[in-house]
Amino acid sequence: MKTDDSLQQALSIVGDKWSMQIILHIHENKTMRFGECQQANGINTKTLSQRLNSLNEDGIVTKTEYKEYPPRVEYELTDQGKQIVPIILQLSKWAKNIRKK
Repeated sequence: MKTDDSLQQALSIVGDKWSMQIILHIHENKTMRFGECQQANGINTKTLSQRLNSLNEDGIVTKTEYKEYPPRVEYELTDQGKQIVPIILQLSKWAKNIRKK
């Protein structure tokens, strides 16, 4: 796989407007419920659902559904999800430094 292909693959997983923010909020809280993710990110329900499902399918987060009433679902980072956190934090630090100039 060429570098350009790898970069495109990475961007297809976390390069949208919300995914990196969702990953960081879950990282900071260890596990999060859907409503907590929505409040932390200020994202609409449909978009959050799509992003969480996509991150789950890509192996970045796990979704645990509890058989209780009312239903409870929690999201947690996988090992792959934890690996990208330092990269996102470094990217954020880089962006702050760029803005200062």
